Amino acid sequence: MEGITNWSYFTWPTSGELSGYICARSLPNFGSWNTFSSIDIKKAMNYQDFTKPDPIVSDRTIPKSEWTIPLPNDKGT
Repeated sequence: MEGITNWSYFTWPTSGELSGYICARSLPNFGSWNTFSSIDIKKAMNYQDFTKPDPIVSDRTIPKSEWTIPLPNDKGT
């Protein structure tokens, strides 16, 4: 969406009068909210259909040995 880079803090309320809206502002706890309804977003995106992403996530791995990083010596190598 045009101008979205001006906002760095987003929230998606699930209750109250802003339920169903996306709210954005420049900084947390600073400035007024810019609110967007789902129809506002669809209009801005030319009525494209959006699908929920379903990323493939793997479990984290635990290394079997410790990492060793050599310290630089006084000769610069």
